[in-house]
Amino acid sequence: MKTSTGFTLIELTLVIAILGIISVGFIGVINIGSNVYSNVSSRDTLISSSRFAVERLNREIRNALPNSIRIAALGDRQCVEFVPIVASTIYTQAPIFPDAAQTSISVIQFGNGYLGDDDDFVVIYPLNSNDAYDPSLQKRAGLKSIDTSVSNIWQLELDSAAQFSEESPTERLFIISLPVSYCVAQNRLIRYQNYGFNITQDLLSTANGVLMAEFLNVDEGLPFTYQEDVQMRNAVVQIDFKFSQNNESVYFSNGVHINNVP
Repeated sequence: MKTSTGFTLIELTLVIAILGIISVGFIGVINIGSNVYSNVSSRDTLISSSRFAVERLNREIRNALPNSIRIAALGDRQCVEFVPIVASTIYTQAPIFPDAAQTSISVIQFGNGYLGDDDDFVVIYPLNSNDAYDPSLQKRAGLKSIDTSVSNIWQLELDSAAQFSEESPTERLFIISLPVSYCVAQNRLIRYQNYGFNITQDLLSTANGVLMAEFLNVDEGLPFTYQEDVQMRNAVVQIDFKFSQNNESVYFSNGVHINNVP
């Protein structure tokens, strides 16, 4: 006689139930791993983008012209503005009051290989932020070219005759470019440049800028503060950033030291 074997309905039902329980467990484990990976990736992206923005800002502010830092705010919008130094040296002859205005300045050659740019400017003895931005104070003049034909002593050719109002005690001279601003608004950090000199600081709400970072949280206060010692030897820009995304927060708090000796 032939006998046939198979699964009973009860056995099939038990197997299906067990497989269902096991599948639910595996799906839960996969979901947990996926959520952990997503959270870690989101946190790493937030940290990387915020660190890049902070490091870029720190590096640029450290290279700011002495006493050129300005901070302004309106509501939840705040901007820090500064004038970048392109090169610096010692002048040997310059048209300082009461000397007559001239179109050239004699300087010791630049040590960083700088050879001039007609978009740059010459600054002598900036004592406050207005000196860099207000041309009527006679601390800034446009640069036209540099004559490097004589070794060691170069001639800076200005775009027009200039007379500087005060002489630097250390005879320091700075070459600067156009101002730069970093603005915090609508939870974003935006960088602005090539907008020119303004006597009164502009918050640049309508200017074209480059997005540096997102997800800034300013609920605990605006991020930029500026402190200067009474002897004008040093200054510190305090930066306090909080970046928040998907219930994750990253804090950056640091002071950028600026050598204010003009």
